[in-house]
Amino acid sequence: MVLLVAYLGMYVALYAATVCWLRRTFPSLGILAAPCVWVALEWGRTHVLSGLPWGLLGYSQYRWLPVIQIADHTSVYGVSFVLVLVSAALAEAILWARRRWYGLRGEPFPWASPVAAALAVLVTVGYGLVILSASARTGPVNESARSVAIGLVQANIDQGRKWDAAFRIETLNRYRRLTSEVSAGNDLIIWPEAATPFLFEEENMYRSRVTSLVQLSGIPLLFGSPALRRYPDGRPYLLNSAYLLGSDGRIMARYDKTHLVPFGEYVPLRSLLFFLDKLVEGIGDFEAGTVPTVFELPAKSGTQDASP
Repeated sequence: MVLLVAYLGMYVALYAATVCWLRRTFPSLGILAAPCVWVALEWGRTHVLSGLPWGLLGYSQYRWLPVIQIADHTSVYGVSFVLVLVSAALAEAILWARRRWYGLRGEPFPWASPVAAALAVLVTVGYGLVILSASARTGPVNESARSVAIGLVQANIDQGRKWDAAFRIETLNRYRRLTSEVSAGNDLIIWPEAATPFLFEEENMYRSRVTSLVQLSGIPLLFGSPALRRYPDGRPYLLNSAYLLGSDGRIMARYDKTHLVPFGEYVPLRSLLFFLDKLVEGIGDFEAGTVPTVFELPAKSGTQDASP
């Protein structure tokens, strides 16, 4: 844990050091590089050693719809860019005011960063309002085909007990109870990643409990479970998979996770970090999937189209 925290903290430290150096080297324009540096480091954190892409700054604006519409062109990184640019402009203005307070009155106001931030906000919000307005006027092409009611189940299983075989039935009973509470009126039930603490395709006794639950509710279920496969030489390996079960309990589709979590689902640079193997002992050392998969939900009764 200490090693992982230190690794992630290095990105913030590198950002701070780089921006400070740029401000000293280019006093008038250096602060404008702050959003570029931040976004470059976010992109690096997302991809280096397969990446840890959680908690990116742009995600904080998920409730402010006009601001996040630019993500259709820039992904979340564009939203992060605007946030850092505005923050840097505010910081620059506060530092200028502080210097004037202490008597440095000859220094001109740093207009470059506030003007750039104002333009970025105007373009971002303006674009978002145009997109939202157009969507409100036209609406979905086929409302009945694209409207899906989803029930979300989070059982909040203690990770210290989840993979203990003695608690499997208790885990499944909790999912059964919560699923029954959200089944009414929904077209799909979703459980979390790796929800089942067993190999769904291999362990029939536990698998039957899941399929019978789906058959009883009559609602398709999307959930995560480890999957066992073998190399050509017979050696086994695990995949972190997502399954879509139809209302009859049959497997309709499966996706194998392609973006694995370093130190949680596999150990990167194993030859150098061999001593970290125990970090993934509880859930196994997964192999990455190779292809993306699009699931299609079965058509509702009385409709012709399936909803992706």
